[in-house]
Amino acid sequence: MAWSDIVSCEIVPAAVLDRVGGSGHGAVNLFLGVVRDCNEGKSVSGMEYEAYEAMAREQLAAIASEAEASLEGGGCVAAVHRLGDLKVGETSVAVAVSAPHRASAFEAARGVMDQIKARLPIWKRERYVDGSPEWLGGRTPAAGADATLVDGFGRRIEYLRISVTDKCNLRCVYCMPEEGLHWLRRDELLSYEEIARVVETMAGMGLRRLRLTGGEPLVRKDLDRLASLLRAVDGIEDIALSTNAVLLAPVARRLRDAGISRINISLDSLRPERADEIARRPGTLARVMEGLDAALDAGFDPVKINVVLVRGVNDDEVPAFAELTRTRPVHVRFIEIMPTASNLDLSADNFLSCDEALAAVSSVGELRPAPGPPGNGPATYFALPGALGTIGAITPMSHNFCDRCNRMRLTADGQLRPCLFGDIQTPLRDALRRGEDLRPLVEEALRTKPERHLLVQGSAVGSGGLVALSQTGG
Repeated sequence: MAWSDIVSCEIVPAAVLDRVGGSGHGAVNLFLGVVRDCNEGKSVSGMEYEAYEAMAREQLAAIASEAEASLEGGGCVAAVHRLGDLKVGETSVAVAVSAPHRASAFEAARGVMDQIKARLPIWKRERYVDGSPEWLGGRTPAAGADATLVDGFGRRIEYLRISVTDKCNLRCVYCMPEEGLHWLRRDELLSYEEIARVVETMAGMGLRRLRLTGGEPLVRKDLDRLASLLRAVDGIEDIALSTNAVLLAPVARRLRDAGISRINISLDSLRPERADEIARRPGTLARVMEGLDAALDAGFDPVKINVVLVRGVNDDEVPAFAELTRTRPVHVRFIEIMPTASNLDLSADNFLSCDEALAAVSSVGELRPAPGPPGNGPATYFALPGALGTIGAITPMSHNFCDRCNRMRLTADGQLRPCLFGDIQTPLRDALRRGEDLRPLVEEALRTKPERHLLVQGSAVGSGGLVALSQTGG
């Protein structure tokens, strides 16, 4: 299996070779990238490497897996990139490939190096002997990339999920009680201008990417106006939307024009009667599919479909969801159910792991590791041969990914939550309305971000009293 890593310590070439040396193949090739002492006649003293680390790690893993899968006759690939300040002569990147033939090992290693240059979100700043620095290749990190949004575990927080309302037009069985919840009053909600002020503060601290969520965000009127406000914030590079798509079709083009570029659509069944049962609302599937078509027509890219796995409810549709990716440029992600106070029986008795779902997909074709679409999430991606889209797995319960967490959440009433679960949150609304500086409060929330969630399947332990995912935007 391909191996890759992003590190901040010295790269030892022999250790990288060991990753592929025991495979029994006839040829081994090692490529090294080393900090040179001269560039275009200027003497160099060192090199600084910065990155969006979670994204770089994901892309490097995909590059290594793709290269290994392409080796005829088998083989192994190992790749590692170093971040931080390097001196002249130190190794910044190492790629090792073992294969049956020398030529194929050489070509594969060179191909990995080319893909690293093209795809990894890593920036290089050369330092010259005369004291002057220069970013190379015309690529510079976003303003504030070395700013203050780093938590106590070294994770850089660049992504904020913004819940614009706690209300939803569906009552999905895994998400909230059929009777709904005690909804927030209008005056308790942050206004669009207040949301923009929070984002402006956090963008000055290193925030770069946003996702608008709910409840169901399209229940709140004029969401395109909020998107336009957020798009104008200096430093914000990307705005995405999570929706059940029931209300999407009439407004899809307007939202795209306002600056939302990516969209996630919740869809848990492709059968009309079952979709209605899960959502507890009639006519759900037809309206969701209309919204999906409108999203594709409006030019959202990527379009992702989120499927919450529920054993005995929709597990028999896993192959059908996978088949969608053959004919549509969509990215289907299977998501493990997470326990809240309103779904404890369901999460205890009907849990289905993504490993089981991916095994079921093998009935329709061979799954191969694939690079995922652009985004901020923790999914691992695969693809069927010749498919237009991909299949992703999000595993909060079976394979914890908290070590790569890059996000915080802003609730509709102005609570900044460092984790989806648990009871830790910092209130921003009152300070915001008093005109106070929000930076100390954001820093406080960052300091309280836990290392990982403490969820237990089928138990309220670790959920922090959360009744429904719609309360925090999921």
